[in-house]
Amino acid sequence: MRTYKNRGKEELSPRKVFLLILTFLTFVVCPVRATSEYYIIDIRTLGEDPESKAFGINDRGQVVGYSGMVQGPEEGRRAFIWDSTNGIRSLGTLGGNHSEAYGINNAGQVVGRSTLLGREGDVRGFIWENGSMSDLGTLEGGWTEAHEINNSREVVGYSVLSSSVTAFLWKNGSMSNLESLIGNSHGYAINDAGQIVGYVNSVAFMWENGITTLLGTLGGNRSYAWDINNNGQIVGSSGTGGYPSYFHAFFWENSTITDLGTLSGNWSEAYSINDTGQIVGQSAGHAFLWENDTMTDLNEFLPIGSEWLLLEATAINNKGQIVGCGYISGKLHAFLMTPLIYADMDIKPNALNLENKGRWVTCEISIPEDFNVANVNSASVRLQGEIQPDWIWFHENQNVLMAKFNRSVLQEVLEPGEVELTVRGSFENGTYFQGSDTIKVIDKGHKEK
Repeated sequence: MRTYKNRGKEELSPRKVFLLILTFLTFVVCPVRATSEYYIIDIRTLGEDPESKAFGINDRGQVVGYSGMVQGPEEGRRAFIWDSTNGIRSLGTLGGNHSEAYGINNAGQVVGRSTLLGREGDVRGFIWENGSMSDLGTLEGGWTEAHEINNSREVVGYSVLSSSVTAFLWKNGSMSNLESLIGNSHGYAINDAGQIVGYVNSVAFMWENGITTLLGTLGGNRSYAWDINNNGQIVGSSGTGGYPSYFHAFFWENSTITDLGTLSGNWSEAYSINDTGQIVGQSAGHAFLWENDTMTDLNEFLPIGSEWLLLEATAINNKGQIVGCGYISGKLHAFLMTPLIYADMDIKPNALNLENKGRWVTCEISIPEDFNVANVNSASVRLQGEIQPDWIWFHENQNVLMAKFNRSVLQEVLEPGEVELTVRGSFENGTYFQGSDTIKVIDKGHKEK
């Protein structure tokens, strides 16, 4: 058995733990109407500008994108990195007022683009690592954008030349164009095997060891590859042919291109695929998840009455965490959706008299057998989304978590009647769990409401 104890009065704050680090972070718990369940986080923004977008996520749950800033000297966009410990942080710029982050690997190295000091029309691809942003350079001194970085620190993007645009590979501090690509080309993704995808002359391609393979189309004359996983599976969007030629999300594997369809209407794009074959993108103005041969609107995972409208899902990691952007309360914000598992919970006492002065409310949480209670992140456990436990015990042989909450703190947020209490937390790998139980709350006159 392992034990954990909070020490120091400041650790027992009933406010959200992330507000101790960053006041901009908001949590929303989403019981869902679809087959899976998710916990959704509003990443919010760096400044007063209401806009932020997320474009990348690694297997550690770190998210990158861009956020609007306040007016004045800080006007513009800033690339950001977000994680559950530190919240949202600016990555800075290469001297100008604009930067955007597009990709992140499991080492936390980030790539994107930034303007230069005094040259807002001059854009360079960057790599951010160890707290510092560096210019990746160019092929001919023109505009460059870096879009993805793999776990070997190889970067792919594109550079604007004097008479064309060409995809590039950056590694070991040097940038080069891709052999065998003839024509205007853009590089968008690279996997750990060094396979690169993008489009050349408006047709999707895969490049590997100097050999280019055109992926074809769904019947139209244009296609675009946006991502490739470590199994060599590729996703993107393609024209469907006919008039008018609509665009549909596609999946490509072993020389076969497959139409993924749409949520409705005639437009969809697939932006990201993880190593288990889950795909995310957008269709009909809504974010989608494609798995088990089915495309599902991510908005179906939101509770009835949610303020979110999820517009697009831009990336999914190997744990099934999804990032993108959507509207919440009329503001365009980046979001993170994490798969949620349910645990059995028993709260004692099951009847709580507000007049009594007992010290503790105890929650016993049984973790599903597929997960190990020893891997629970102690600091993440919260009752009603905000109350931190005074004590936590881990009964590893029973796979049970025991948490004691300060009764006087809990009573401040309770009303008489039947009340459902919820405890949430996360494992070290980023997966969230949740358990709920209902108790009776009795008023000071010993009467049930």
